Amino acid sequence: MDRAANCEHCKNGGMMTEFVNATRAWLKRNLSLWRILYWMIAIATFRHTTHGFATLEHGSLALGALSAIAIDIGMIHAAEQLRGVADPDRWLVAGLLLSAFGSFFAQLLYAVLNVEAMVVAPGAAWLEPAASSLVDARVIIMPLILPLLAIVYSFASGGHAVAVQDDANDKVRIIALTGRTKTARCQELAEIAPDMARAQIAELVGCDLGTVSRALAASGNGKS
Repeated sequence: MDRAANCEHCKNGGMMTEFVNATRAWLKRNLSLWRILYWMIAIATFRHTTHGFATLEHGSLALGALSAIAIDIGMIHAAEQLRGVADPDRWLVAGLLLSAFGSFFAQLLYAVLNVEAMVVAPGAAWLEPAASSLVDARVIIMPLILPLLAIVYSFASGGHAVAVQDDANDKVRIIALTGRTKTARCQELAEIAPDMARAQIAELVGCDLGTVSRALAASGNGKS
């Protein structure tokens, strides 16, 4: 009886360990500082873009939100796809720039329709008229900052992309040829080259797709 209980305890402990490992692998693949920054930009711009496009739909925020999804979520998705790419697709770059312009225009429209009049504080009166110009400039500069950041972040690492890709290719070749188990090589290849298809991993390691699938499942990597 005690042996059966211990076996059940070990089984539950093993399942919990697998769950924790799978969760860590998912977080490692999907959560990064850049992704957090991108989505903070999307969240910050979404509300204003929604209100901006709602002005074309008799004030319907639901219809405005559909346009905001296409603009802001599309901008962030394009930005994520372009980051670190040595030779980016020109159509994707065009999509990023166009969506960023649409987001900026919507932010600007929201600002001019909702901005409150501000009075320069008495302690800054000696800066006039520059102080008043600074207050007025916020209507244009602040809506521009977030879409512009999305563009800048996208190309921030472009200069190092080729070197990084070459280094990754070298690692892929070393792992594929190293004499460890096929399961370990499959897992390491998926870690080094997360965009590599299972068929490519199987070809490099010299195994079948079933081996690749089992190896990735064991490591918590659910790539297709």
